[in-house]
Amino acid sequence: MTLIACIDDRGGISFDSKRQSRDRVLCQRLLSRIEGHSLRTSPYSARLFGEEKGISVTEDFVFAPEDLYFWEDGPFPEEKPDRIILYHWNRRYPADRYFPAELLKDYRLVSREEFVGSSHKKITEEIYEVAL
Repeated sequence: MTLIACIDDRGGISFDSKRQSRDRVLCQRLLSRIEGHSLRTSPYSARLFGEEKGISVTEDFVFAPEDLYFWEDGPFPEEKPDRIILYHWNRRYPADRYFPAELLKDYRLVSREEFVGSSHKKITEEIYEVAL
């Protein structure tokens, strides 16, 4: 399973049960990754992607190894992801829910790329894989 999350400079995910931000270009980039896979997400997060094919709305949060899971408001998965993709907003937002940074100690950074979003001048994509 690949876990995907958007975080601010302090690792924040959301505040008062609402996402910190959203970006149309980031959503399009995420959708380009799902070819041949399912992007599983909560009903709340599914609204980001509209009626796009390949989005699987779930509330059971049980994953197949090939699934992509966009996490922002559902429970954090109990199983350890094979890969983690983090999108950094490169800003500080109010937050009361955070990405568990200690999780990354078991992973190695394999890719980092910056791109221009629709609402953010710079978004950083980091891809982590389980350290061998």
